[in-house]
Amino acid sequence: MIEGGCFCGAVRYQIDGVLDRASACHCSRCRKAFSGSSSAYAEIAAGSKFRWITGADNLTEYTAAHGWRFAFCRICGSTLCGLLDSRVHGVTLGTVDGD
Repeated sequence: MIEGGCFCGAVRYQIDGVLDRASACHCSRCRKAFSGSSSAYAEIAAGSKFRWITGADNLTEYTAAHGWRFAFCRICGSTLCGLLDSRVHGVTLGTVDGD
């Protein structure tokens, strides 16, 4: 079981399964979207189940190019995940609990 959440703790999620295809993108869009030198992101593997544990009402979304959407905490601004076709596609690795 993988758990994670935003910086302020208002939003928490759980993944019953594994993460796949971890990567870091350094394009100008990702640098701006993640406020850093790159994005650190991993997809939710096929067959894994994602769910919001708490704080889903504290999420807000931004739609970027090509229909990609990002969900982030409206309180602290942490980018939590990417959405595609109305489902959570992957999570930002900085929001995953533990090392």
